[in-house]
Amino acid sequence: MNRAGAGTAEKKNMDLSNQPGTLFVWSLLFLCLAAAFFVVMVTDMDLYVLLVKESAYTELLTAILYLASGVIFFVKGYQVYRDERSLAGIVFYLLFGLMFVFIAGEEESWGQWMFSYEVPDRITRINVQNELNVHNMAFFSKYSHIFNTHRLLVALAGTLFLVIPLLNAWIPKVRSLLTALRFPVAPLLCAPLFVVAVSYEKVAMLVLAHWSHAEIAEFFYSIGFFLYALSVYTEAARKSPEPAAKE
Repeated sequence: MNRAGAGTAEKKNMDLSNQPGTLFVWSLLFLCLAAAFFVVMVTDMDLYVLLVKESAYTELLTAILYLASGVIFFVKGYQVYRDERSLAGIVFYLLFGLMFVFIAGEEESWGQWMFSYEVPDRITRINVQNELNVHNMAFFSKYSHIFNTHRLLVALAGTLFLVIPLLNAWIPKVRSLLTALRFPVAPLLCAPLFVVAVSYEKVAMLVLAHWSHAEIAEFFYSIGFFLYALSVYTEAARKSPEPAAKE
């Protein structure tokens, strides 16, 4: 394939680059999505409840996005291992893949309600919602005022979406270290998504304080992780050897 053909093929892909125009477009899309949720909240409370409550549509879509992210990271790791035959280069891809699949399972309580299977009493007794998951254990649930999984997720998203991409972009020594570690860096478009997610949750709490809006924020984070995974995958595709041009 010649370079012109390669360029044309790349333009057809979803643009996840760090170009200013790309960041503007994605930021506008994130703001529009947040605005749509906000409009539903103030105009149709019944629909909004279906969106924010657990085990409903938003949580299911969140789980699907996490599962897809995990699969993409596993595929990326397989591609790297196939080309290099070295486990050292795929450590972070495997870790992220496992983490996202685990989060997906946690979001849907490992299929407990979907498949209606019984959970042992010794587990439900220490789970605030009688579910088969870790994030609702009494010491770790969102009802804990000291430490809970939602705060952990916010910290994870803030680190991967905001701190690391900005340090990678601005500080050459950090960029060199991340490159040496083969650490997959999220695209800069994840930074405005993180800001929108945090801002939405805070503003929504001011308007409707007696409801938790964490599910909407977590949905935004799942979008970010999915775009993160796609960015990692497409970067690998761009760096892979091109087939020889036909004579």
